[in-house]
Amino acid sequence: MSTPKVQNEDDQIDPNAGILKSMIMNIVSGRGEQPEHWLKLYKVTLAEASKMHREAIYLIEGGFHERAYFIAMQSLEELSKALMAADVYTCYATEDDYNKFKSDHKRKIKRVTWIKYEDQKFPIYDVRGTKTNDFDFRKKLLSTYTDVESGSHKILRPSEAITEEDAKSIINAVYAGLIATVRKTMIDGEQIGTKGFMK
Repeated sequence: MSTPKVQNEDDQIDPNAGILKSMIMNIVSGRGEQPEHWLKLYKVTLAEASKMHREAIYLIEGGFHERAYFIAMQSLEELSKALMAADVYTCYATEDDYNKFKSDHKRKIKRVTWIKYEDQKFPIYDVRGTKTNDFDFRKKLLSTYTDVESGSHKILRPSEAITEEDAKSIINAVYAGLIATVRKTMIDGEQIGTKGFMK
């Protein structure tokens, strides 16, 4: 007699579940088939966000916390862009919306502030509890460029403007966002993009 296979979480992950639901909903709702390049852009951009997240981890482990912060913030922007591409695919946003959005860094960061409230039970780094509260775009600039402070004329260096804790906190936020996206679409089978997060 053979031993029954125990189902684990990996068995429940269907990488195409949310995509399939989105395709079906497009047809059922009368939106019809949408251009495939939006779906491809969603997948590729999501993969890039994940890759940048790993790069941020390598940087911080190498002692480059200010650059890790920058790459982690870039990863947040890519995650935001992936979700926007998915929104165009599901007709929640238009191509014009995407074109205005894609080069607006502040809008990209603002669009993923939901991550601040996302359950971060399994942070990669233990910093400031389990919540990320700071998605400051100016800090992203300070993590890369030197500047002079108005009034005091103090020279601002990236290594002074960004702490290791700042970088770890943003890395955790990206992780929470990526996990939430995978959970909603690949495990729960919800539509890709913003629609998957709606009740």
